[in-house]
Amino acid sequence: MALNLPLKKISTEGWWPNTYGALVYQKDGHVYAKDSSGNIICTDSPTACIQEAVDHVSSKGGGIVFLKSGIYNLSSGIILRDKVSLIGEGIHSTRLIPLSGFSSSYMISLEGNKEYLAVWRRISDIYIYNNYKVDYGIYAGNKVGADYMVIERVLIRDAVVAGIYQGQDNGVWTVRDCGIFGGTKGYGMYMYYTGDSHYENNEIFGFAKGVFAVVLGNSVFIDNRIYMAKWYSDVQDSGVGMHLHGSWGVRIIGDRYDQNDKKGLYIRDSNSISVVGVLTWKNGVYCTSNPCYGVGIQVYGGSNITVNDCVSIEDYGHGVETIGGYGITVEGCVVRNPCYSADLQPYCRAFDFYGSNRIVVRNSHAVDARSSPVMKYGFWFDGNNDLLFDGITSAGHLVSRIFKPSPDNNKLRKNHGIATISTGATNITVTHNLVCAPSKVYITPLGQPPGNIWVSNITDTSFDINVSTAPTANLPIAWYAEC
Repeated sequence: MALNLPLKKISTEGWWPNTYGALVYQKDGHVYAKDSSGNIICTDSPTACIQEAVDHVSSKGGGIVFLKSGIYNLSSGIILRDKVSLIGEGIHSTRLIPLSGFSSSYMISLEGNKEYLAVWRRISDIYIYNNYKVDYGIYAGNKVGADYMVIERVLIRDAVVAGIYQGQDNGVWTVRDCGIFGGTKGYGMYMYYTGDSHYENNEIFGFAKGVFAVVLGNSVFIDNRIYMAKWYSDVQDSGVGMHLHGSWGVRIIGDRYDQNDKKGLYIRDSNSISVVGVLTWKNGVYCTSNPCYGVGIQVYGGSNITVNDCVSIEDYGHGVETIGGYGITVEGCVVRNPCYSADLQPYCRAFDFYGSNRIVVRNSHAVDARSSPVMKYGFWFDGNNDLLFDGITSAGHLVSRIFKPSPDNNKLRKNHGIATISTGATNITVTHNLVCAPSKVYITPLGQPPGNIWVSNITDTSFDINVSTAPTANLPIAWYAEC
């Protein structure tokens, strides 16, 4: 993918990959580093030789440090200098492991680049094992200028705070084909006030949050799997697969969020977010602590958010939920078998929209295929303003509970429901909850009417459905009204 970004200064020196390099390897129980001419530049500890190789390549204008296969037991972290890449022979071959008494908070720290703003660096094909001792696997501190970074085919285990930390103003990163696993109260990836980055085909497992992005801008996530995030009572908003907070211009395409304790995808106070083709599955089902709600996708506040072609299967609570927010579109989504929580089943909703403004819901479906359905409402709208829905269906539970609008909703442009003319009566008044007196009202009797049937007295708040002859049994009538 081409990046057309403004550069303050352009240089041809030090672009990755560079022909200059250094080799770090093990032989007969010793660690060596050689330069590109074959000269030995270090015969010391793993930490010293890797760092010496990095510093040497940096002093020559940049290039690649190759780490041959082996276990490198480090006494402190490695500082990756400007214009230097660090490449191993694969996550099963090249391993970095901290020794007892490890003295740094990171395994690899990225030193910034202040002079050249378009110098690519790369870390790849390495296994970084934090062993619950080290805060960060790969760390780029705030405002160090560590831009233009590629991290690929890296396995990071058991970081205390974050497997990867992308700090403030360190943008234009690509993180792909990585595994970030842990059992700590930290984060798989933590992005803080940064952006213009690309995260693809990564697998993140077992942290308090899989991804925590605070004020992340103009970035894309593609085909990542984020699962088994754990809820902790002392970690705010934990148990979440991905948490976008205060972010903008982010696209999420084809991600999968499953078996997280509370929420699969949580979008909080963010703007211009696009979610396409996301799958959420069994979020909350395996949670052993309370409270666990297991929402598939939750939008809380924010504006201009679209959720398209997404699927929620067997999430513990609602499949798709909005709380507040403005300008939210949900289209082409399916929620199947929601609400595994017994506490939620009395008011189970596949799609839940609460207190949101300018909501559009199109061509979406709620399905309860269980032998004993528990979904009470396919779609629930409560306290929303300016609501438009079309082509929504529910299956597997009582037809009368497909859609229940709250009296608090207002400014609806379309609405539908079922009204019942009681035995012996000849009319019923229907409150349509529309912003206008409807220009179109369609009615369909769900039983055999005893005579003619028609609509009258259409106003801003209601209309009447009439029959010429009173029925001898209750007569349900489906209605549809539109401005």
